[in-house]
Amino acid sequence: MTKTTGNPVERLTPLAGGLAVVLMAGCSVTPRVGPQSPPPGPGQAYVVMGLQPQGAIVQWRRGTLQNDRFIATDSDLADVVMHANGGYAIAQFKSGQHYALTQIFAGGKGPVEACGGTQVPVVFAQEGAVLYAGDFKLEPAEWGVRYALTSDVAGAARHVDAVYPKLAGHVEMRVARAMPIDNPCVRTIIVREPAATTKRKK
Repeated sequence: MTKTTGNPVERLTPLAGGLAVVLMAGCSVTPRVGPQSPPPGPGQAYVVMGLQPQGAIVQWRRGTLQNDRFIATDSDLADVVMHANGGYAIAQFKSGQHYALTQIFAGGKGPVEACGGTQVPVVFAQEGAVLYAGDFKLEPAEWGVRYALTSDVAGAARHVDAVYPKLAGHVEMRVARAMPIDNPCVRTIIVREPAATTKRKK
């Protein structure tokens, strides 16, 4: 097993609980990869990642690379949400684009969001591929969540072969690389106050 030095996710912005539910639930349209799913077709890629602890949730956002930095799309909603189950998570991505892991919920912490120069894992979704992004172990920290990234492509391949038989033999190693994210640590929340009621004169 190859071990890569994990980059702590620093300067994370905690989100209010109510808003967090909206952000995470707002991406339930993430295409599901099930036990009988065929290999990815045109315009598709699958990404598999080791993910600990059980029940952890991570979100990926599309973006562009500029001067070795990741710039996420303008949308605040996740493009892909992945849930840890049995030590792994797998999801369908739109191919031909870069994605960064930008939001984490784990160990009772979060969601917390990467911003303002934080080092984030970035992957490129290659069309028709089943990509292994690495094994992520998420640990609560006083200021948010940190992650350790290791590589065990053989373990990921065994998991995929056992749980997703139609994807057997398709796993390719594409361990995520850490890049700073340029998006600022600013979030605007619009609260609509109820309209004032007018009392009728008697």
